[in-house]
Amino acid sequence: MTIIISILSLTNSCLAWDSPDIGIIYDMDHLVDDTEGAVTKVGNEYRVHETLNISGNDTLRLHPGSTINFAQGTGLGVFGALSVEGTSSMPVTLTSVGHTWSGIVLHPLSDATVRHLSLSNVNTSLHLDTVSGAIIENVTFNNVENGIEIIGCKDNYFENVIGTRVNDLAIRVSESDGITIKGCRLDDVSRGLLCTRGSTGVSIHDWEIGTCELRAIEYYNCDRCEIVNVSAQHNEYGSSFHTVTNLTFTGVYLSSGTRALGISYSE
Repeated sequence: MTIIISILSLTNSCLAWDSPDIGIIYDMDHLVDDTEGAVTKVGNEYRVHETLNISGNDTLRLHPGSTINFAQGTGLGVFGALSVEGTSSMPVTLTSVGHTWSGIVLHPLSDATVRHLSLSNVNTSLHLDTVSGAIIENVTFNNVENGIEIIGCKDNYFENVIGTRVNDLAIRVSESDGITIKGCRLDDVSRGLLCTRGSTGVSIHDWEIGTCELRAIEYYNCDRCEIVNVSAQHNEYGSSFHTVTNLTFTGVYLSSGTRALGISYSE
């Protein structure tokens, strides 16, 4: 086993365990056996004591009903593949008790299929960095600093995302292309969606944004985006659109206070 001082932003300087990068498909029981104490099991609960890094040729599978409790500052970094295989009746739960953990980071060239995942008590729930073709469905995040960050990504698909008690930003899309987010429900958040920095082809469908302290939806410097069946009416500062071209609205209900500057759109 190799123990290193991690330099990844998600680790908060905690120790990290790296998988051996030889094509192994791990599940949590396998990690209990192989990580020499980085992962333990108490009853039906797995406990992660060091950040887990899944190397480029390796895969981590999380089975239905798994509950994983992370130590403070630890997280999951994926350079290879992640398969979260929860179901509606048996979701996969990632959490911590009495502190925050760092969340999941999907690194460049990683592969992810995530279904029925619940995250709580976390800094940033899910960060995608230059990832293509990810499928993320039925994900909830609660009591978090930030929800989902999509940075430099292409052709990722999200459906049925629920976020509550978000201290900062629920969903960020930056420098990305071909991102679809359908069926999103946000409530008790500071900010809802920020789409920025040259993102193109970002489509949001069937969204409901409840209580939002600041702006519900913000678009800056984006092109060819689509907003369909979105309601965001319970926020003091409305929504904001700056330097946005080819923006399509259909069935959109935004609160008073919404601003549109330098925008070209069809309705």
